[in-house]
Amino acid sequence: AAHKLCRAIDRDEMDDAEREKAHAILRVMAADAAELVRRALAVTLRDSNIGPRDVAIRLAKDVETVSLPILSFSPAFTDDDLSEIIRLGGPVRQVAIAKRPQLSQKVTHAIVTHGTERCVEVACANDKADFAETSLQQVIARFEKSERVLEAVAYRNALPISITEKLIDMVSDQVRDHLVSHHA
Repeated sequence: AAHKLCRAIDRDEMDDAEREKAHAILRVMAADAAELVRRALAVTLRDSNIGPRDVAIRLAKDVETVSLPILSFSPAFTDDDLSEIIRLGGPVRQVAIAKRPQLSQKVTHAIVTHGTERCVEVACANDKADFAETSLQQVIARFEKSERVLEAVAYRNALPISITEKLIDMVSDQVRDHLVSHHA
C-alpha cells in the first residue's frame, strides 16, 4: 500500500486535496503499531521527497530497523534536522547520517562536535561530505590518538595544506607516503 500510494503521489496524478489526503494516510501508516508497516514506509520514502517532513522525522525517531533506511537517504530532512539527530540520536543513527550521499558543512560540523569516533571516521571517509577547514582541525584535535580517524582524513580526495601539514607528523609511514604523493 505504501509503495502504491507513493508512486501515485510521485506521478502527479493527484490534485492538492488528494495529495493532502495521501499525506494523511502516510501519517497514519507511520504511527502503525506493526513495525513491518513502518519499515515498509521508511524503505518506500527513503529516496523520495514527496512524503511529508513530519513523517520522515517520526520514522527517524523510531526503532533502528525503521529509522536507518530513511536516515541514510531521505531528502526530506533539513540540515538542522540532521544536526539535531546527530546530537541526540545515538551512535547507529549517527553513522547512518555520516554515510549519506551528501553532507553539508553544517551537518559535518555537528558530526565532528557530537559524533562518536566511528561516526567521525565514516564521515571523513565519505568524500561527498563537505568539511570546513576548521572542522577538520577539530577532528585532528579531538581524535589525535585515533589512527582510524586520522587515516580517514588523510585519504580524503582534497585536503587544505594546513591539515596535510598537521597529519604528516601524526600518521603511519604508509599514510604519510599517501599524503606526500596525493596532496600539496
